[in-house]
Amino acid sequence: MFVKHSWDKAVVLLAGCALFLFASLRSDEHLAVMMPAEFVDNTLPPAVRSVPEKEIAQGYWNCALIAIQRKYSTGSSSALPADPPNEFRITTADLGTEVNSDAVRRRYWHKLRHVWNEKETWVTSYEWSFTWMTNPVSATGSWFERVLSRFAPKTSQDRRHQLGTADT
Repeated sequence: MFVKHSWDKAVVLLAGCALFLFASLRSDEHLAVMMPAEFVDNTLPPAVRSVPEKEIAQGYWNCALIAIQRKYSTGSSSALPADPPNEFRITTADLGTEVNSDAVRRRYWHKLRHVWNEKETWVTSYEWSFTWMTNPVSATGSWFERVLSRFAPKTSQDRRHQLGTADT
């Protein structure tokens, strides 16, 4: 029970404002624009390469930024598949056709799968969003699901998905 004090209304108002602000601030994870250094595949000797490997890596990283991160997100529930999807291609004609060969695509898909769940690969940004007001009950349920999934213990199947070794 509230004891009637002169500041009760101010406390309730401040608590309501804090709850409104908390519900309206959304976080969004996306791939970092800067390509991780370990994404560049330097396993081929320079004499074999016709295009500098860093340019090829940057092309595939740009593809991941534009096409792949929309389709898949970070975390165990949406691990990248073993084979590269059709969207995983370099569109720059300047690099030549050999950069989209199956061997090169698979090499860089493997590199992407390797760095996909690393903390440094992802950037978190925050923005204001008032979409929760259209359906507050559903938004509250989604929020609880997101928060509780952070604390849920990982199963061995989740770990295999995260590592990209799940049975298909």
